[in-house]
Amino acid sequence: MLNKIYQWYEAGIKYTLIVIPIILFIVMAYLYVKSS
Repeated sequence: MLNKIYQWYEAGIKYTLIVIPIILFIVMAYLYVKSS
């Protein structure tokens, strides 16, 4: 049971490290388009 939670936790970290830069890029692009 605990091993399963750890696997999800580890996968969540990898997923977050991929998703956060994408979200930041989208937000920056949106703000750039909005301001110009």
